[in-house]
Amino acid sequence: MTIPQRLDALIDAARELGISVEKVPMGGEGGGLAILAGRRRLYVDTMADSTTAYETTLSAIASIPEVDSLPLPAPVRTDIDKARGA
Repeated sequence: MTIPQRLDALIDAARELGISVEKVPMGGEGGGLAILAGRRRLYVDTMADSTTAYETTLSAIASIPEVDSLPLPAPVRTDIDKARGA
């Protein structure tokens, strides 16, 4: 599974959890998760390379316990576990 495919799986998971996803240019740092006006928003940096965007998104999604209830591709699940230190 490629990094862009893994990133897409994380974005789909975020949306499934009701998180607003915004793809915006942010200087190449990768984005992250924010809470604005009581709503969670995931920002994905369109200027970041795919690995940076994936790692930043992975870190954000791994911090959300509800993601454990979603079916995810095995490589993404493994990456989430690694990001959590499991």
